[in-house]
Amino acid sequence: MKKTVACMLMLLIMGIALTGCKHNKIKLTSENQTFLYYINGDKTEIETEDYTIAEKDPQKAVDEMVKEMSKKTTEVDYNPAIPDDVEVLSAIVSDGQVQLDLSDGYNQVGSVMQGLCRAAIVDSLVQIDGVEAVRFLVNGVPMTDRHGNEIGALDAESFVQNIGSTLNTYQTATLHLFFANEVGDALHMETKDVKYSSNVSVEKLIMEQLLKGPSDVGNYRTISADTIILGVTIRDGICYVNLDESFLQSGYDIKPEIMIYSIVNSLTDGTTINSVQILVNGESNVQYMDVVDLSQPLTEKTEYITEE
Repeated sequence: MKKTVACMLMLLIMGIALTGCKHNKIKLTSENQTFLYYINGDKTEIETEDYTIAEKDPQKAVDEMVKEMSKKTTEVDYNPAIPDDVEVLSAIVSDGQVQLDLSDGYNQVGSVMQGLCRAAIVDSLVQIDGVEAVRFLVNGVPMTDRHGNEIGALDAESFVQNIGSTLNTYQTATLHLFFANEVGDALHMETKDVKYSSNVSVEKLIMEQLLKGPSDVGNYRTISADTIILGVTIRDGICYVNLDESFLQSGYDIKPEIMIYSIVNSLTDGTTINSVQILVNGESNVQYMDVVDLSQPLTEKTEYITEE
């Protein structure tokens, strides 16, 4: 049985390298949700991290995404879509396509890795309004497959993706969310049953629900609705929550500790997470409201919870 599954997996990976198979594009969980696509540590699959595209102009957005795809994430064991030895010579948007010119280092990464890189790059870029496909070049020469045929423009339907995962299915979860009491000096637990897409992690779901705010009377919002979730990832039992600078301006009359531990307690209650590292624009050297030190991961604190 294991040998059969392994063979099927290898066939699917080869399909990526040849870019000849089709797949059903992932349905995003909300209209504005976007991702950065990476290659996993074993270099066998495509993985994603939540990412918000800051630029609106297509060319500027492509420049932004290309820069991000060249970075290696420090939070999880992912490989960047554009490997370290590959330089982006140019990325030009024209007539709904990105013409992406890569250095010769691309030819040195191996055929399977090349296919994964193309898939991650294309799926990242086609999320941009005004971009429908990507045409690849190497040192100014149109990219070809192993038979010498020009690959041409590729869109999100050109690749086998998310090997072994279950796409477009839904499941339910019972969440324990912590919101502020009326005076903002304690936390109330709110139990919520939520139906969600299997493409979303429970940790990301918890943060989304905290941003939506409470449903129960007597519970009050802790996080500003303007806050943008830049990423939620887990490594070695630590949940890294990356938020934009709006997070620092809550505008609510609650104690800083209540705001921070509404996040920490919600993420650690009933999950495998041991601690939470809160980042602001990727930085951990932050003092929230000059009171709570966010430079180190934080663990659950039950003393802030009240049933009243």
